[in-house]
Parts: sequence; C-alpha cells; structure tokens
Amino acid sequence: MDRLRIAAVVLPLAASSFTGCGNQKEIRIGGLATVSGPDAANSTSSQHGFELAFAECNAAGGIHGRPVKLVVADDKSDDLGCTQAAQQLVAQDKVVAVLGPNLSWLARSGGKICQQAQVPMVATMATDPAVTQVGDYIFRACFTDKQQGEVGAKFAYDSLNARNAACLFMKFFNTPANQATADSFTAQFTSMGGKVATEFFGLGKDPSQVLDSVLATRPDLLYVAAPDDESAKVARQAREKGYKGPILGTDHFSAGDSRPEVKEFVKKYIGRFGVEPDARAVLAYDASRLLFDSLNRAGSTAGPAVRDALKAADFAGVSGRVKFDEARNPLKPVTILKVQAGKLAYSSTVNP
Repeated sequence: MDRLRIAAVVLPLAASSFTGCGNQKEIRIGGLATVSGPDAANSTSSQHGFELAFAECNAAGGIHGRPVKLVVADDKSDDLGCTQAAQQLVAQDKVVAVLGPNLSWLARSGGKICQQAQVPMVATMATDPAVTQVGDYIFRACFTDKQQGEVGAKFAYDSLNARNAACLFMKFFNTPANQATADSFTAQFTSMGGKVATEFFGLGKDPSQVLDSVLATRPDLLYVAAPDDESAKVARQAREKGYKGPILGTDHFSAGDSRPEVKEFVKKYIGRFGVEPDARAVLAYDASRLLFDSLNRAGSTAGPAVRDALKAADFAGVSGRVKFDEARNPLKPVTILKVQAGKLAYSSTVNP
C-alpha cells in the first residue's frame, strides 16, 4: 500500500507544466530524421525545415517563455534503426513529443514506440493510412495516399475532362505509398465513368518500356505517382515519345504557389539555405509549427494534454490549413502539379 501511495504522488509531479520555478527550462522535442542510409540524400530539406521552424519559435520567445530544442535521432532509413531511435528519444532524451519521420514504413515503427510511451508523434511525409492507425498519439502533417489519388482523379475528370487515363507509378519493395495513390486514383476515376491503364516501374529502373505500354492506349491524360525527379523523367520521356496531353504529378507543395504565405516561406528558406524548399521541407516546417501551436494551447507538456491539443488543432500552415479527422489525418488542400518543359510546376489547389 505504501508503494501505491508513493506512486500516486510521484506521477503527477512527473507531468511537466509551464508554471513553477522551472519556467525557463528548455522543451525537448525529438526529431526522427534520416541522417544516414539510402534515403539520407533526400532528407536534408526536412532537417532544414525543422531548423527554420525552431529558430523562428525561439526568436519569438519560445513556448510560454521556454526555449524549444530539437533532439535529432537517426532512423538510418531502416526499420530497426527507427525503432531504436524512437526508443532513445522517449526513454533517454525524455522528449515531450516527436516530429517525423518521412517514410511511412518507418513512421509505423517509430509510432509504436511513441504510442506505448504516450508521447505524441507528428509524422511529416508518411502518407500510408496505416501510420495513424497505430494509436491515438500518432498524427501526420500530410494527407494520405487515398486522399491524394481521389483528388487527382476528380481534378482530371471534372476540370481537365479526361476520360481515358494512363497511370504510371514507382514501386518500392518496402512501401505501398505510390501504388496506394495510383490505386486510389484508378478507383475514383473509374467510378466516375473513366478508363485507366496502369503500369509500374521499379526504383532506379528506366520507365521507358512501361511508358510505351500505357501510351499505346492513347490516353487523354497521364497521371504519375512517383517522387519529383522520377515524375519529371517520365514527363520528359512521354513528350519525346510524342504524347501531347496533360500530365499530372503527385506532391504536397509547390514553390510556385501564389499564396502569400507560400511566397514568404520560400523567400525565408532560400535566404537561409540558398535553395528552393521542397515538399519535405515545408511539411517538416509545418509539423513543427503545428506542434508549437498545440503546446501553447495545451498549457502543459504532458503527453495526454499535448495529444488532446493536437486533436483540436485548427492551424494555418504553409501547406494549407490543418484540422484533424477522427483518425488524426489532416483535412487540408491538395496541390495539383502539372509538367512544363520537363519540370513540375504549380497548377492549382483543391480543397477537401
């Protein structure tokens, strides 16, 4: 009985708040980042997005007067590496929340650790619907594969009057992300009365041969579910093969978006890092600021309080206004990209 009474006293004291003598103590926030491994080269912009957001928050006074500190753990582009990195953040570094990772299969691994520890996690580019199904402490800053494919199909059918589409996606051995988007596009487009010819190509493989196959169906629209550089490669090859119809790409953000908040972010990012931001950069930036906003409203750094504040979020980010549905997926605008001169360019923004 004595031990039970002691525990009942100690646990509330362990729950951090913004009041009391420790008011100036830094708030430690974990970052599951890909510092090493196959995806490391693509993840620098995510770390830049975090860096910019944390710098701005501290310059503005932090959270209730307390500075925020990003504690980075390398997920190593690997399932075990991400699990170990998440364990380090919650058990050793004692972070109050976790940002990232980018990849869905890593987010599921890291999410299990955060869920068990009741530490809220906001994944950045993890689009697989299964990510937030891990538990009620897991959120994402991006929309899901299903949302993206459905919006693309509706835009193609209603706005571009396409009826016979070709869909090409890049297939990764360990993640269904692009295939899930392609499947969602196909299901929605056919349900509206259209036809779709679908093919895939592997990572690092030349898409030329499968492109020939789908272009043989004489499509009036080409939909490409792949990373930016691969989408642009497919577009260039399609034009070289004589295809003249519209090409839609999948993404979360375009630096060419004319909204004032996008222009301001692009200007700040280029000024600090010397390059244009990509989707990973803006989602890391938005995920950080979304978490800061929730910490401000929570009035505490305790896991349940931060989780509840995230659930109630109504946050205006660079990538769009974020409100969460019951599955903690954001209801936010989808950016439609078109291809011009072999490069992805902003087309329009479609609200959910």
